[in-house]
Amino acid sequence: MARTRAQLEPAYLLSRRPYREDSALIDVLTQHHGLLRLVARGLRRKRQPLAAILQPFTPLLLSWQAKSELGQLQAAETASASFQLQGDQTLAGFYLNELVSRLLEPMEAAEPVFAYYAQAIDCLADPQQRLEPTLRRFEHELLNHLGYGLNDLAQIDPDAYYQWDPQQGLLQTEYPSSILGWHLQHIEQADYQLPEVAKAAKILIRQRLEPLLAGRPLKSRQVWLQMKRGKV
Repeated sequence: MARTRAQLEPAYLLSRRPYREDSALIDVLTQHHGLLRLVARGLRRKRQPLAAILQPFTPLLLSWQAKSELGQLQAAETASASFQLQGDQTLAGFYLNELVSRLLEPMEAAEPVFAYYAQAIDCLADPQQRLEPTLRRFEHELLNHLGYGLNDLAQIDPDAYYQWDPQQGLLQTEYPSSILGWHLQHIEQADYQLPEVAKAAKILIRQRLEPLLAGRPLKSRQVWLQMKRGKV
């Protein structure tokens, strides 16, 4: 693999975890190189300024180099102020972070995903924006980028029932289901105002994500559900 490097590339921190004595492994979503896994050396030392900079939901500028899938962080600075997420919006942000870390292949260009992610975090920080539509839009666009988009909806019958097949995509069915053709038309237009459309979109997203997650549930979703149930 050829050595790659970047200087002050726009990025967002997705996660960080301890590595060796005083360093950390970080997953970042970058504008031009997609998902990267980097070693941030010395990040866990006392009074390390990078620790305050490398925070979730903060627009960053990162310098790094790599000659394998695990690169080395060289410098980091903030591009602008952090998005201030509260309550459920914070949990939703960590859900998006885990989704990106799990589904993107490292070091593959994903500029549309970077743009969708930045837009989603901006919406989550806006108390006037509803949570569910923001999540559905991002999930839908991420799956489209990965090649798991919905079938051509031009031939959809608004009054017919549909189901999702992991191998064939959307299939019309004669049996009543939670997904109607007109639901799909609204979903494709990112219109989730009607409760029945929002419900159908949530069901469909879960069905589309299931094979990609390979039976490994998202930890952020489990934490979210536990908190809602008052267990943590």
